[in-house]
Amino acid sequence: MGRGSGNRNRIVQAAILLLDERGYEAVSMRDVARLAGIKASSIYNHFAGKDAMLDAVADEFEAELDARGINRRAPEADEAGADDPESLLLSIMTAPLDLLENEHTTRIIRIVSRCQFHHDGIRRFLQREMFDRPLERIKAALEMMRLRGQLEEREGWTTDFLAAELQSVFVADYYRLALSSLENAPDVQAARYALAAHVDFFWKAARADKRI
Repeated sequence: MGRGSGNRNRIVQAAILLLDERGYEAVSMRDVARLAGIKASSIYNHFAGKDAMLDAVADEFEAELDARGINRRAPEADEAGADDPESLLLSIMTAPLDLLENEHTTRIIRIVSRCQFHHDGIRRFLQREMFDRPLERIKAALEMMRLRGQLEEREGWTTDFLAAELQSVFVADYYRLALSSLENAPDVQAARYALAAHVDFFWKAARADKRI
């Protein structure tokens, strides 16, 4: 890694720490440069301003999601797990919680959640990565289950409706956990239990075979 790319990464990591601890409005480019250990004027060789740094934070988050395969469609893996639909749905729903078990990614989640009001790019990123893609992932799995005859056919129970219903609890928990303070660390295990209970309740209602 060259000196320039090394400086850029140090700036991004410093920005993540400061934006999480102080908030967008309280952080200056000079603050980030100081923590990154570079001259204040040098930071502008890498970023034009805080919005550009936010883009870099979002890029790092997206790279993490790609690396872990979170919220990415996985037809072969879904087909392999389709004989146990409830477990498959639970694995899809709980995968993003792995991010909250890592301090670094938890910081990034808090930043993108809070900075959506300052930056259109962050807002679009959050919409795509934390809502649209997860919903598409759930819909794809449910549609496969429908084609296999595993879902009850009931008027109004479209794949879109069922996917939105299944995602609703995760959305609520996401905001509750992502907006927690550093002193009030998210209880990820409690969130896992809650999602497991929700998926169990959902599947008992939606499955075609209602035998206990």
